[in-house]
Amino acid sequence: MRRIVVAVMVSCALVMAASAVQLVPPSQDKPAQQVEVINLPLDGNGNLRVASGGPAAARLHVVGITAATLPFEGNAIAPGPLVLNRACEAEFPASRACGLGEAIQSIPPPPAWQGMVAVFEKEQTLNDSYPLCISSDGYRGNCSNDDGSRRQVPVMCCGD
Repeated sequence: MRRIVVAVMVSCALVMAASAVQLVPPSQDKPAQQVEVINLPLDGNGNLRVASGGPAAARLHVVGITAATLPFEGNAIAPGPLVLNRACEAEFPASRACGLGEAIQSIPPPPAWQGMVAVFEKEQTLNDSYPLCISSDGYRGNCSNDDGSRRQVPVMCCGD
């Protein structure tokens, strides 16, 4: 008996829902109109830029390594984060120093280089990030010379 009551109630609900929906045929009496869109994000080649919505959409990539070098001495003396960012901006406008993850996951990957380059340990979390150096194969290395003396190191820069 219970099943019959439930079935009747479901049937009634479906009939009421179906009668509330009206199908309206598309209008044939209005001509198509052109719309001018002027605010779409285009790249330098005029192609529409579309974000994938995933984390990769926001990622920067390596745009170069500075010709200028900054002094690193031991573990205690390293240029501050803004010094590295300014060095990048001076040679690659609209860029900043790369984070380690950005450098390693850059698409395309950076070209090979000689010696060490400075990057940030984390992607620009200035309160707990510090510069570190990586070799061309992506491994961490010493920013100063083996004896702790000062070494001049270029900066790896990331941008759009």
